[in-house]
Amino acid sequence: MNIRKHVVGCMLRSPLFHRRKPLGDKGFFFESVAARLIVGLLLLSISEVSMARESYSLFRCWEMATNNYPLIKGKAVLAENARLDIKNIRIHWLPQLELSGLASWQSDVPAMNMESPLLGTDLPGAPNDQYKLTLEVSQTLYDGGRTQQRAGLREIEGKAEMQDIEIQMLEVRKIVADLFFGALMMQQMEEQMVHKITVLEKRRSEMEDAFVSGTISKGELKRIDAEILMIKQQLVALERNQNTLLMNLSSFVGEEISSESALIAPSVEDVLVPDRRPEYDLFQIQRSQLEKSIELHQRDRWPVLAAFGQAGYGNPGLNMLTDEFDTFYMVGLNLKWSPWDWKGTRRDIKVLKNKVSLVDLREETFQVNQMRSLNRLNDEIVKYLEMMELDGRLVELRKGIEEESAEKLQYGTITPADYLVDLDAYTNAMTDKELHSLEYLYGMTRKYLTGEKHSE
Repeated sequence: MNIRKHVVGCMLRSPLFHRRKPLGDKGFFFESVAARLIVGLLLLSISEVSMARESYSLFRCWEMATNNYPLIKGKAVLAENARLDIKNIRIHWLPQLELSGLASWQSDVPAMNMESPLLGTDLPGAPNDQYKLTLEVSQTLYDGGRTQQRAGLREIEGKAEMQDIEIQMLEVRKIVADLFFGALMMQQMEEQMVHKITVLEKRRSEMEDAFVSGTISKGELKRIDAEILMIKQQLVALERNQNTLLMNLSSFVGEEISSESALIAPSVEDVLVPDRRPEYDLFQIQRSQLEKSIELHQRDRWPVLAAFGQAGYGNPGLNMLTDEFDTFYMVGLNLKWSPWDWKGTRRDIKVLKNKVSLVDLREETFQVNQMRSLNRLNDEIVKYLEMMELDGRLVELRKGIEEESAEKLQYGTITPADYLVDLDAYTNAMTDKELHSLEYLYGMTRKYLTGEKHSE
């Protein structure tokens, strides 16, 4: 709108619009036609620019804020971490290779001391310095389901971490909604202020005739001028506040939103059916995580069976009564089981079950707080609905009073101060009507963000 006024003003000051020639002059005719064509083309282009203004709905701002929020990229990182950890857990079922070496000197070694003239020779014995290099291969055959439970637990932990990001994103949506509706309300207040200035300028123009005729004094005109300047001051402050809100909103959505952009308020139908609150999913994930931990503790009591094979080279070999380097190997099964842990596992499971109860209590507390918030929001919504029902009638009454006062002002039967009181009341009524509508939608939006279904 400001661009349109600027362009039209410049054209009206152009020589094409002020050159005076006789009516019969063909040059004047063609210049007049050219001027009209220029006006038409420019106004058409301005209309196209106005129609091409970028529009932002609340849901679009939410989507843009979600895509622009830095922490949302952390979900991919968390998912990758969980995938890698699960892969590391599952390698427990793959064959394990271990290469080891040993060099030692022992103060005493196994030996056989048998003195008999019949043998004629000394029996061999192990050397004091010993060397050994071995390669061992092991393969788990049965672990009581430990590996599967650990992998499942890590997967659930990854879901809990990502769900925490979803909860933080809900807070971002609340902030975006606050900024969005704040900017919308500023726009409505700005429009009403501009309308009030237009009305006052019109009234001043009408009062000039009365001033010329001597029915009003110069001071009465100055009172109107002072009121116009005061409203313009308020308008400057309002525009600065609106720019601040739009700058903050732009920082969330990752795209510049200016005062020329069109903010589209949501309809009531858009905010009637909300999504499920992410906190409820987090509570369920936490319960699943604790239940999986309980299963893992129970599985830790089960035996573990593994097959192994060992091959090596050293001095001595498996025959400890020889003093020479030799190769050796060994295969077999390995069983590990701790049948008694002094009830440690039972106590750990009890602790985990208590934590499940705490999660239930946190969810119950969350629901109670939600209901309190909903009750407060319901009261606000009903309040604005009832006020909206009266706004239309109030605006009509204030409009009639203002028009009557304007007529009296024109004839000098009331002072400008009396008229300004009625004009303020009319302007405030129009402003309140628009703001009550936005406050109602804002309340519905906040209720939408609670994740509960609306009853209205």
